[in-house]
Amino acid sequence: MDLIELKNKTNTARHPWEYARFNVLKSFLKKLIKDIPAPTIIDIGCGDSFVMESIAKIYPTAKLIGVDTAFTPDIIAETNKRLTNKNISFYYNINEVPLYIKADCILLMDVIEHIEHDIDFLNKINATIFVTSNTKWFITVPAFQSLFCSHDVFLGHFRRYDNAMLIDHCIKGGLRPNEVGYFFFSLLLPRYLQVKKEAKQKENNLSTGIVDWSGSPFKTKLITSILTLDFKFTKLIGAFGIKLKGLSNYIICQKSV
Repeated sequence: MDLIELKNKTNTARHPWEYARFNVLKSFLKKLIKDIPAPTIIDIGCGDSFVMESIAKIYPTAKLIGVDTAFTPDIIAETNKRLTNKNISFYYNINEVPLYIKADCILLMDVIEHIEHDIDFLNKINATIFVTSNTKWFITVPAFQSLFCSHDVFLGHFRRYDNAMLIDHCIKGGLRPNEVGYFFFSLLLPRYLQVKKEAKQKENNLSTGIVDWSGSPFKTKLITSILTLDFKFTKLIGAFGIKLKGLSNYIICQKSV
């Protein structure tokens, strides 16, 4: 969860979209860090550390590093006090990551849409000493600029992407795309209807998105399961050449040689 959302959150319920998105990442991690017994994973824009803590449960030998410019000393101190896994560490920016670190995998989970000059940002990360030619990048972003709405405004998004744009920006950021695609097909229609509804309104209230979630544990698990099946189905039929669109994009990259 973005720290801007955490600041405005009034309950402890986590949105099923977050759980489902982690299931998407978990599916790809099997390939991204395959045969690496103690992988080093850097989560840039890690927010409230939900993703890192979830990874730690599956890969207890992994070294996990979280970077987020929204961190304060108090947030880092409170998070460190709460965590029992000592393999997780936090930094305010990428330049603070220790020089001896070499990343096996870099995560940018719904981050670069927040960056005005995203290509410069990718180049900056790519130039750090912890990125090697073997480092795998896993990037997710919101899809389709035509679906830009109040939720994007609330979160401070500069843009939404499509596959072509995401590939282009990654290449210009010094990366070589290996795989690209969409996920969460079932969320396209609800978002389209939201955009159409907002277009008819004279004034739009900012949608706080996942901050608003207060569903029961059963409802949360049900929607998480539906979205996870959505992803698996999209991936399955994609293997047969049928490419479905989705509300999110993902791309897997490596440093260009």
